[in-house]
Amino acid sequence: MRIRLFSLLALTIFSGSCAGSLPRATRSSGGMAPSAPRVISIGSATVNVERRYIEVPGHVNMTEGEVELLACGPGGKTHESVFVLRAGPTDFHAALLLLGLRPGIAPDIYRGLGPVGPEIGIAVSWEQDGRQVTIRAEQTLSYRLDNTALSDAGWAFTGSEVLDGFFMAEVDESFVATFWDPWAILNLTDLAGIDDTLIVANSAVLPPIDTEVVMRFEVPR
Repeated sequence: MRIRLFSLLALTIFSGSCAGSLPRATRSSGGMAPSAPRVISIGSATVNVERRYIEVPGHVNMTEGEVELLACGPGGKTHESVFVLRAGPTDFHAALLLLGLRPGIAPDIYRGLGPVGPEIGIAVSWEQDGRQVTIRAEQTLSYRLDNTALSDAGWAFTGSEVLDGFFMAEVDESFVATFWDPWAILNLTDLAGIDDTLIVANSAVLPPIDTEVVMRFEVPR
């Protein structure tokens, strides 16, 4: 894990020096040089540099009940996460850095302070009856008190923490938190994130457990 952390820090320096972009083709005496790839794989995360999104494969893990995470890894808090993603948290964090983002400020539940950081759009897709279904990730969640979907919720890139040389998102495998979590890479911006009993999986829209999905993280320009 320490090696992965070193790689993450190296990419942070690289992405900062490149201002979040990759070199384009340039003319030379020999003609047009090959352009930099527009799609890059970082582990299981696929980064579309030109269109500024990241895609990660996974599956549906919960379709009902209270949740604290929209998405975690296979070794994470799967008992309270709607989706499980098959990617390394360090790789996912590195992909966000590659697109030029900088993490904001983690939430502090004890002080009642929500997350601050670049907002990311999240969509989820799966195959159903021979066609592709795509919805906003927040629609897979509901407020427990009135059973309405989190249609206006957002997600902030807060970036987790490094403690004693360990990247804590890698330790917890927490990608996207609905209950504010300083160790998660993304956090819900809705005020319901301050309470771990307020958000439930939206059974009205979620496909069956174990349905394969692709989660897309959209980074605004």
